[in-house]
Amino acid sequence: SLVLLALTTAGVFCTLSRGGAVSVIGGTLLTTIALVAIRRSAVGIWGGLATITLGIAITAWVGMYDRVRLELLTLQEEDAADVRLELWQSVLPIAERFGGLGTGFGTFRHVNRSQLEHADVHWFYHAENQYVEALIDGGWIGLSLLIAAVAVAAWGVLRAIRDARTVRGMAIALAATFALTSQALHATFDFGLYLPANSWLL
Repeated sequence: SLVLLALTTAGVFCTLSRGGAVSVIGGTLLTTIALVAIRRSAVGIWGGLATITLGIAITAWVGMYDRVRLELLTLQEEDAADVRLELWQSVLPIAERFGGLGTGFGTFRHVNRSQLEHADVHWFYHAENQYVEALIDGGWIGLSLLIAAVAVAAWGVLRAIRDARTVRGMAIALAATFALTSQALHATFDFGLYLPANSWLL
């Protein structure tokens, strides 16, 4: 299991997706915290550290370490977050105008252009944030439903960790916790769940 986790981690690193790398690391940390807090087990700490460490080692072994490191260093640049922050701030007035029901699912790519300062240069198909896009497309009702779905799923996976009586049950609970936390984190700066393969798998 540890080898499979490390291979998956290395695979995400090698995609050169900054959001993916942050989500894998964040998901691992949150899953570790959940295990330690609920089961009072220090094993989770060593498992989390081993997963990330082996993932980095495999990334280096296949010759991608320097490329991944350089890509992650761009997170320190102001432009990495500025474009997204500017987009989110510029489209929030749309949410105020359309209120509870939003503009309609799949309409973000059309309605955001009226709010963008450089609409002739940039065309955003998605908000680069699941929550902001849910607010624009589905209004406060759509965003509330999304958050409620994440909350109910989180309650379920945390109960699964608490109630697991077998190694297999614990493995499934931890996999579900990692999947949910990493995707919920990734959703704050990407739109992966709008890809059918990702949403179906989750």
